[in-house]
Amino acid sequence: MTVGESNDIEIATALTADFYAVVNSNLQANGDLQLAQLKGSDLAATLAILSSRSDLDDVDWKMVHHPGSVILPAVISVGLQTGANGAQVLFALRAGYYSMSMFSSAMNPEVRKHWHPTSVAGAIGAAHASAILYGMNDTQLLAALSLACTNAGGLSLAGLQRNGAAQFNRAAATAIGINAARAAIAGTPFLPGAYKKILDAWNQNEEKSPFETHSQAEIGLASASLRLLPFSGYMQAAVFGCYSTIKANPEIREIQVWVSPATYKLTVDTKETTNWVDHLWWSLPESLKFVAQTGDSFADRNSKLNEPGKIRIVISEDSTLRPYQATIVFIAPDGAHVKTEYSAPGLDPLAQQSKDLWQQKCSRYLETSGDLAQNNATKTLIHGFSNQRVEDLLFS
Repeated sequence: MTVGESNDIEIATALTADFYAVVNSNLQANGDLQLAQLKGSDLAATLAILSSRSDLDDVDWKMVHHPGSVILPAVISVGLQTGANGAQVLFALRAGYYSMSMFSSAMNPEVRKHWHPTSVAGAIGAAHASAILYGMNDTQLLAALSLACTNAGGLSLAGLQRNGAAQFNRAAATAIGINAARAAIAGTPFLPGAYKKILDAWNQNEEKSPFETHSQAEIGLASASLRLLPFSGYMQAAVFGCYSTIKANPEIREIQVWVSPATYKLTVDTKETTNWVDHLWWSLPESLKFVAQTGDSFADRNSKLNEPGKIRIVISEDSTLRPYQATIVFIAPDGAHVKTEYSAPGLDPLAQQSKDLWQQKCSRYLETSGDLAQNNATKTLIHGFSNQRVEDLLFS
């Protein structure tokens, strides 16, 4: 086993454990779902919806898409069907995450205004992962990817309007991927040029194929990260920065928070309301006020905060920042201006800080066992799905 493969196993295990924990938490809230009765793409679509229902599925900030809630349902569903071993599961996850990232990297900004990369690139990633587990040859793989290309979709408005519709985008993408692989095995006719045409349509640099621009050491599993705090992914860095600053400097009375234009537009400037997540999820001002008063990102969100805020928080946008970044500035007691750059926690799933916050995410927000999720994920990456049922992977 190479160093890269060992690192991939650790990252894949962390991502799978997070997937299991989120699915189990949402499964408890939907006790009437009988996963044992579902197979194949039906099971995958249900897992995709469950894993994204709380808006805490993993995120790739390089590509700005959510791979785990598309790729993992396909890998689990097909893996259970084929009895895949641990090595095959890792190979499929690596291929699915990487292929999804490669296709996503070709989507230029104009395309992203109209189409959600999780849906479009996710279908291709799910098809590739499924093809690996079905043991398909290169000719069949090309057919599967081409079939997925001709049917991928998903309006970007599903994500931009923050109404939860993107859950079905994920479900549709993973189902398309699995069924494209099945269709290829059955010898279904496909458009030979579909694979290249969609890349050419997306890619801004037509002289260079996007498949020549990235390696597996840069994207795919390598660029996937966890969403650890119970707030929108766009707000993770700001919430974490504000919490960390107040914890280290309890005497401060004013904080200035700088965020990316996208974060500002979606979480500060918008007047739209949501009814599928709580009032803090998409409101950065309310979330920072909550963290400032409770001193705890995982505090009980149902408690009413009657105490007036003691810390003034000013939020501004900075065009140099990405959605996973934030800058915190405050004046120290000696009059010095202290400026600190923060990134969303979870960018490195293997960092100790990520592991500690993930345990809190599981126990305090998801109300599920992080240890059980970790153990089941470890078994998946070592032993695969031989003689297992979906009920063995989850615990409600």
